[in-house]
Amino acid sequence: MSEPGVPFLSVTAHYIDSLDGKPQEWELKSEQLAFTIINSNHSGSNIGQILIETINNYNFHTKAVAFTIDPSGKDWIAGKHHVHCMEHALHLAVKHFIEDVYPTPASILIRNKTNEDDNNEVTNEVDNDEVTNFNVTNTMGKALALVWKSPQACTFFHKCCAAVNEPNLKLLKWIHTRWALFFAILECTLKLCKGVNRFIQLIDDSDKVPNLQSKTYGAFKLLAKECKKLELMHNMLQESANAQQSFSATHEPTVWHTIPVLKFLQQTWQNIARSLKFNDFSTAINSSINNLHKWYHKINETDVYFICLALDPNYKVAYAKSKWEPCDFDKDMRRLQNVFNTYYHCGSLPNAEPVVAAPSSLTHQGLYGHKLKDYLASPLKDIENIVAWWGHHFIQYPNISRIPKDYLAIQGSTVASE
Repeated sequence: MSEPGVPFLSVTAHYIDSLDGKPQEWELKSEQLAFTIINSNHSGSNIGQILIETINNYNFHTKAVAFTIDPSGKDWIAGKHHVHCMEHALHLAVKHFIEDVYPTPASILIRNKTNEDDNNEVTNEVDNDEVTNFNVTNTMGKALALVWKSPQACTFFHKCCAAVNEPNLKLLKWIHTRWALFFAILECTLKLCKGVNRFIQLIDDSDKVPNLQSKTYGAFKLLAKECKKLELMHNMLQESANAQQSFSATHEPTVWHTIPVLKFLQQTWQNIARSLKFNDFSTAINSSINNLHKWYHKINETDVYFICLALDPNYKVAYAKSKWEPCDFDKDMRRLQNVFNTYYHCGSLPNAEPVVAAPSSLTHQGLYGHKLKDYLASPLKDIENIVAWWGHHFIQYPNISRIPKDYLAIQGSTVASE
């Protein structure tokens, strides 16, 4: 366990392997390759240096298909091998919403910066995500901090909750770099609403809790309209919390979630922004939508997202074909075909050079081109374990199956290392 304030970086490898003596029983596995102190700050150069050293130690130069990393390390990984941590991306979209509702001095400075391109904006967001003194509100954030600092106040709070028959839940501390924590704080606070009100009403008169200096706990009382506002914020952030959970699994593929989940979240937030009861939040919601839209377009920087979605027998290319512009869809179909051609000829990872270039005519006909078409044209499935499905269908699709054994091991989040 690390000392407080000492940053570490964990590097985890994910791969698909079969059980001993059962070559068709595929499983997604993981191994921790490094747990290293980060010298200085959480910058792209420091993260990149550790990642390069780890790759050298294990000789992964021609073995690794992709690297899932937060945007701070984007300059250290070739574009086609860089997979964004989507939980981090969703966290930044939520941050845009919160800072538009309750601007902090740091967020105002960020907005006032001009002449920054899209990549610089991402980097700045990451840097500020680490250093900003980020209070949710002057009421809620400070009240939580004060209760946390006093063991007597914590005990008194739990007694207040018990008196009104509310569950004995622990108030959460606001740490701005934790995924979806603000949503969890809201959910906890709303569940304990009666206990919170009783606490505020009684604590200043209690002789068992030390008095605050130059203020009272009653000053942090939330009015009815403020509680209603928190409920609406909770409803809006429920959608992003659900989306983040789809990337949190560590024993199943998650990259394929990226395209449908980001698209669905954008559409859901757009519908919420048009609702009359969310009028007060429409600007903040649109700020989140714009940020999310930026991340959605970044999936075109690599073929990983489209290929992993196509390798899910529940979706294949049907979703992208129905949602995307024809030119974008055709572009990624060519990427998929190129990867298939490469795997067919070299029988290994896509960054190895094929011995013989695949004739373009074989992308539509010939000895092997029809195999990919057969898979894509077959009916969609309704299965949960897509890794196991590909293992069981290895004989049916022997050439295609080399691709999911590499690509489906790629994770859409760095949660396994955190």
